[in-house]
Amino acid sequence: MSKAMARPRHVDIPGETILLELPESLAGAIRDALGGRPFRVLRHWFGNTADAYLLALEPGTPRLVLKVARTGHSLRDDIEALRRAATLAPAGVVPAIVGAFASDAACLVEYIPGLSPAVYLRRRSARAGLAADIVAALQAYHTALGCAFGDFPPENVTVRRNGVSLLDPGFPDQHGRAEREPPMVTDLGLWVHAIASNVVTYVVRGPCGALRMLSLAVDVAACGCREAGADPAQVLEVADRHMNDLRESQWPRDRVTALVAGRPALWWLKRRIRRAAVSTSP
Repeated sequence: MSKAMARPRHVDIPGETILLELPESLAGAIRDALGGRPFRVLRHWFGNTADAYLLALEPGTPRLVLKVARTGHSLRDDIEALRRAATLAPAGVVPAIVGAFASDAACLVEYIPGLSPAVYLRRRSARAGLAADIVAALQAYHTALGCAFGDFPPENVTVRRNGVSLLDPGFPDQHGRAEREPPMVTDLGLWVHAIASNVVTYVVRGPCGALRMLSLAVDVAACGCREAGADPAQVLEVADRHMNDLRESQWPRDRVTALVAGRPALWWLKRRIRRAAVSTSP
């Protein structure tokens, strides 16, 4: 879902509280999909176009995530992408979709427990092969769907015990993808931009963690270019395009972020990605 989901707000409220805020037909469809079982909401994510809720049903049953589009928006692209990627769900590459409701205004999906890359790197020393795991998941997605993931900041990656999962896929058109741009170029460009534009957040959480995230950005970009035969220069052009969009945003905060932190961080990343590409070239 688009996206730009905020950090989760931890709550513990009866599920009926959430359902009462929804249209009666949508709430009824969700109750039916859950078999009338009571549930509680444990987390709430705020998004630009949708909200997400982590649902806990009776003990011993898997948790689910309920996604509800804001008024005037739809989860159609998200739902279609998950359905097309259904063959990847058993391996944990993407979450499985459980159901969609009310003309794609809401959906239930599998909850995949794990840590975001930033949290993982703060709590543990860098896991060897994390960048390769992320790239492998991306390549599996590209192969299955024939297009880019479409919304690929680190927040849409969950580090599991045996690999990584990609959350909230969409379609790349909404991110300004050039015609016939290789899927890996599209996704890596957004990945590099997302880390550069959020560098202040990473620094506030801890300078060492920020350096690890910047290093991970370089490792994933270099690994992805190498494995997919992508041109690093194209990846950096995509990152530049997104940074220019941020700099020209209607929101003053976005413009300040791009100029004060995003641009310098992207310059730093571009130098190191170029060096990594040269050092790994045949």
